[in-house]
Amino acid sequence: MTSDDLDKLLQALAQIAPGEPRAQQLIYAATFARGLARNEDGRLVWDIAYVAPNAVSVNGQLFSRP
Repeated sequence: MTSDDLDKLLQALAQIAPGEPRAQQLIYAATFARGLARNEDGRLVWDIAYVAPNAVSVNGQLFSRP
């Protein structure tokens, strides 16, 4: 999965956040997703894999449900 417009999304959300309280939650989620990405040729890249029951890996970071 790749993205080259996440910064534009974050800017748009920041502009509407004062009038839309849920926009702040989206900013947190998008910032977290951006932190998981790796940069490849100027684009954000996420390698997402199903690794076990109730677990996925995002760029080598394992996420599982307790």
